[in-house]
Amino acid sequence: MNLGFLPSGKYLIYSFSSVRSSSFLMNGSRFLSFNKINESSTDPINDYFGLDKVGENVYKTRKIRTRITSNIAYGGQIFTNAISAAEETVVDEMSPHSCHSYFIKMANDLSPLHFHVEKIRDGKSFCTRFVKAIQNNDIVATAQVSFHRKENTPFIHQETMPVVPEPELLSNTHDYGESVIAMVESGKRVIESGYLNKMLHVLVSDRRHLFETRPVDPEQHFCLKKYSPPVKHFIWVKSLFPLGDNPKLHRAMLNYISDSSLASAGYLGHLSNGFYPSMVVSLDHNIYIHQDKFNAEEWILYETYSTTANNSRVMAHGKFWTRSGILLASTVQECLVREDLKPKK
Repeated sequence: MNLGFLPSGKYLIYSFSSVRSSSFLMNGSRFLSFNKINESSTDPINDYFGLDKVGENVYKTRKIRTRITSNIAYGGQIFTNAISAAEETVVDEMSPHSCHSYFIKMANDLSPLHFHVEKIRDGKSFCTRFVKAIQNNDIVATAQVSFHRKENTPFIHQETMPVVPEPELLSNTHDYGESVIAMVESGKRVIESGYLNKMLHVLVSDRRHLFETRPVDPEQHFCLKKYSPPVKHFIWVKSLFPLGDNPKLHRAMLNYISDSSLASAGYLGHLSNGFYPSMVVSLDHNIYIHQDKFNAEEWILYETYSTTANNSRVMAHGKFWTRSGILLASTVQECLVREDLKPKK
């Protein structure tokens, strides 16, 4: 779920009963948002996507995006920065076509992340980079990125884009969530699960996003109706900030978004049926980029679904589509989900 208290990956998920007043201020029945990060930046794209070179093939973060209730780093930024660091070591004619990453240890915003890029191979058509994300001398993530020089293709084919409502016909995540909260407060609607009710408030309160989201089925998105996976999720997404004409920034935005709601496709349905997680941690994150140039300032459809869940691991897949039906990228992620055995409230 997009960067709220129940994000898809990289974070321990604590029970809502443990949320302290440092995260939320109560005013009647409404939660007042509290942004842990001081968003004083006038250029968040440069702050979160930009890297400073501090050594030979070594790059450092400028700011680190965390979740609203703690200083744990958003894994999607680590993933994005790793690819961007690798891009700095190849010629412009080479574009990333795939990245396979593993999350090893949680990072935070107390000190910068350093990305150490190792040149594995430089070929005429392909080159490979291995990236280590390091914080306080600990490796927190690794990524292997492959680059391909554009060439003529002997044939083209792809799947057909799913038919879904256009984004202009849908409410964005915050507007819909606020309307539900207003109905609950006025007595026009009841959310039986206190856990889901608090989750809704947390998600709506976080306003620090770099991109807008418009879920095709917001009742599903907020677990307000019961359903069981495997069920597909569809969310329209686009950058909230100008990205200019640099293809690297548009790819960075797509990479950043790719981690925001992927694994949740495998466990949100179980939340709607009373499942109460104690931990949700992404084990890896992978992307295949099929088109090296696109516009992330325009609406893009993110289709996500889970194929299996077993042994506390959820497997999720995703696809990014342009409005014209072009398949931009495919994603895959495995996520660890553990159960809270405490009595439900």
